[in-house]
Amino acid sequence: MPLHFREVLAYLRGAYFKELEEEFKEITDARDAKRALNGKGEEDDWKTSLSLLVKTLNSRLFWKPFACVGVIFVLYGISGYGVMANYMAFFLAQSGVDLDPLLATIVIHVTRVPTAIAASFLLLRCSKKVVFFACTMVTVVSLAASEFIK
Repeated sequence: MPLHFREVLAYLRGAYFKELEEEFKEITDARDAKRALNGKGEEDDWKTSLSLLVKTLNSRLFWKPFACVGVIFVLYGISGYGVMANYMAFFLAQSGVDLDPLLATIVIHVTRVPTAIAASFLLLRCSKKVVFFACTMVTVVSLAASEFIK
């Protein structure tokens, strides 16, 4: 591989990617395994391709993103947000909000975008304790404000 491959990989993965060396070693090992097959790096037959595919599918680096996304997907599914998003105007109308329920729905959804950006920034730049404290304080303030607004 070119000498700059490690730097390109580091740039693509970002400064906070912890397993750069492990991934780089896995890539170079796969390349070396291909070259060792017949001295040229060419695959002889489908068995070689299949064995490399199985090795990739058994890799921790392959399954880790799927595990993280899977947990997030399950939590999102059981959180009930899909139901809330579909029936939000109805819920807001029943709760007696002063705003038009359809306008309030739009405001809530538009507010989610900057909040998601801020959360992503916090997760990348701050420690877990800071993120936990910030989220706890936002929750406390919002719940306290909802009590005083009544």
